[in-house]
Amino acid sequence: MKWHNHKLLTGLTIFLATSDPLATVSSMIGSIFPDSIEGKTFNPKIHRTHSHWFVYYVTIATIISLYIMYTTKIMNIYNINIYKTIMHYGIGIINNKIVISLFILYFFIGCIFHILEDAVCGKIPLFNPNKKEFGIRLFVVGSIREYFFVACCIFIMFFIKKMNL
Repeated sequence: MKWHNHKLLTGLTIFLATSDPLATVSSMIGSIFPDSIEGKTFNPKIHRTHSHWFVYYVTIATIISLYIMYTTKIMNIYNINIYKTIMHYGIGIINNKIVISLFILYFFIGCIFHILEDAVCGKIPLFNPNKKEFGIRLFVVGSIREYFFVACCIFIMFFIKKMNL
């Protein structure tokens, strides 16, 4: 999937789920990270291997989530709005460990979204980071089918949001 589509799908999903512009930006940055750490030149031998193994990202996101839950005693941490917290308590709250932890958490959620989005346009590693074994190729990257898929996802997300499902 093209980077702009990763950012669009991930950002829109997070924003519709949280209404938090800072969580949205953080997840959008994370949504291009797995490709960006592979380097500037495309190498099909390493593309979608270690950088696309979900285990790294899920492990880090879980640790951060547990830290936030333990520190705040709030079990549903996704109800904490980073933007509203900063606006309520002022700019000094940026140094707050919880706000920074949430920003990092949404970055890794963006990485996880990237991997899931790539799983619909090719194979990604599942059990072995060196073996691309999970996924389905619904479209070729950059094709009109990719943009149609993204448009359908956007329509479905807005429909779900409108229906309060």
